[in-house]
Amino acid sequence: MFDVPNFNLNHMKRILLLLTILSTSLWASAQIIVSGVSPATIEGNYDFTWADPGGGDWACPDFNTPGVFVEAEVMLVDDGSMGTNPQGNPISAEGCLPLVNDLTGKIALVYRNTCEFGMKALNAQNAGAVGVIIINRDPEVLEMGGGAEGLNVTIPTVMLQLSDGQALINEAANGPTVVFMGNRAGIYDNDLNLRASRMLIAKNGGVPSQLAQDDTEFNFDIGASVFNLGQANADSVYLRAYITDPSSSIVYDELRGPFSLSAVVGNTIDSLNVLSGGIDSFPTFSLPTYDEGAYSLTYETYNGALEDDYDSDNEISSDFLVNDEMFAYAAVDAAEVMPNANQFFRAANAIAFTSCVHFQDPNASRLAAEGITFASSNNLVELVDELVGIEVYEWNDEFVDLVDPNAGAFSALNPIYNGTYVYTENLQDENIYVEFTDGQGTIAPIYLQDDVRYLFCTQTFNENLFFGFDTRTDYIQNQDNYLQPITVISADGAWNQVAFGADVTSAIAINIIDTGDVVIPVDTTDTNDVEPDGIGNTNSLNTFVYPNPTRDIVNINADASGIAELTISDITGKTVRQGQITLNNGKSTVNVSDLENGLYIFNVRLESGETSKFNIIKQ
Repeated sequence: MFDVPNFNLNHMKRILLLLTILSTSLWASAQIIVSGVSPATIEGNYDFTWADPGGGDWACPDFNTPGVFVEAEVMLVDDGSMGTNPQGNPISAEGCLPLVNDLTGKIALVYRNTCEFGMKALNAQNAGAVGVIIINRDPEVLEMGGGAEGLNVTIPTVMLQLSDGQALINEAANGPTVVFMGNRAGIYDNDLNLRASRMLIAKNGGVPSQLAQDDTEFNFDIGASVFNLGQANADSVYLRAYITDPSSSIVYDELRGPFSLSAVVGNTIDSLNVLSGGIDSFPTFSLPTYDEGAYSLTYETYNGALEDDYDSDNEISSDFLVNDEMFAYAAVDAAEVMPNANQFFRAANAIAFTSCVHFQDPNASRLAAEGITFASSNNLVELVDELVGIEVYEWNDEFVDLVDPNAGAFSALNPIYNGTYVYTENLQDENIYVEFTDGQGTIAPIYLQDDVRYLFCTQTFNENLFFGFDTRTDYIQNQDNYLQPITVISADGAWNQVAFGADVTSAIAINIIDTGDVVIPVDTTDTNDVEPDGIGNTNSLNTFVYPNPTRDIVNINADASGIAELTISDITGKTVRQGQITLNNGKSTVNVSDLENGLYIFNVRLESGETSKFNIIKQ
């Protein structure tokens, strides 16, 4: 694979990779767009990434500068090659050789596949193109490394996902098809702008009805920022916020304004923040009771009676679903009650990668967690026999919010569940539901406690396996407002409380049930009444292990002492070692230098019946 650059990024918010390619489209300034202009069938904004010269491997125009853009007709490239690629597209449209068609004044359409992105763009530039659109072979958009030729490319270059790019190709075959790509600030006279990164939304996409029984239990702040991207002053700006309930009735409707915003001057864009706690802020949203179903929050802005010259971003919405089945930060499909995993990421250069959602609620004891829902993707091979670790932790480090000095600590993670899921089908990109079970395979819900922080996680040791994230639900303003963790990750044992940033949300969902509805298996030989604690009625041993991954030694720290049975199994379930270890003051050391590299499952069982199960990677 020749079009894959290698990234080493220091800022934790930016170290997510898809096939070792960083995705950054959703972090671009909102005035930077790729938009279909004509005909009407392709109008609208597209998800995209662009060749940013700030990365040092492209010489393309800088879209961060207002007014830097190209608008032109698109044309599919032809480099004269014969045959079709594995995706069924013509190899000639990959643009890896000098082009045989004239693209003078056109935006080139190029399929991604077997050569560097910079080479594709340079060949289009040499054929007269004024811009380049590289069409991904997958339903995602990726950051493009310039490779050997990127610094010779001086025309704008972007990437679109497969469906959007194919739509442009299909339409261009029927007649002239025009696309805008670049920074539209200062282009139009009247141009107000709303951005997902600057609006407050519901605290989570899937809201358990058990935790939203009245206005004191579920409420959230309302607010957004308005930007003036126009050449003219906006002297009568209004911002409206309204919410509809499952019956489509408006249950919240507030208007603020008029306000004044200055025109774009140079690189300066005037904005107005109508946010929580500020002047003219909106009241908090709450209802006395909440019907189950889909709610929609919408912000809209306008400048008096003036018509906006670019009105597609004058209205922006975010939905949340009140339901009795799951908690999720990701958007939840109302019909299927499933989280939306629209992109797949992992941490750069990490073998062990863990993706988690954070959960804490003052009324959590009403719930038991039955399992989790997640999605995975491996673009190299099928998922059959792929193993995913399922982990749940009590996060007992004490901190108030993300600015608390103790917020970055992960020294008090108490593992309360460790299991595995093995794919039996090639369910790429599809949601998988995994129930929590005890060591004997019996369903064992996790009883939640009030105000305790939990992490519900998936883990992989496969460098080519990626977990699902929702990049269309933006919690940047929410995280700035509430200062609470949302998505948490671990890369080779290094934890980070803000993961890839609040605009990239883990699509893990916690499947829940009312505590009173949990059916607990009864041991008829035990006449003592046992209150549920943790995972069903099983004894779970609090264990911390390190290093992981390891080359030779595994250190086990447990909240118990004595002799324990240790069973080590490989990913197929085959026992590779069995014997006894001694926990002296809760500590023991296991030498695994004789094991082949790979993933192993450790099962520790004390004479008391307490058990601990965890995954170790030997490398």
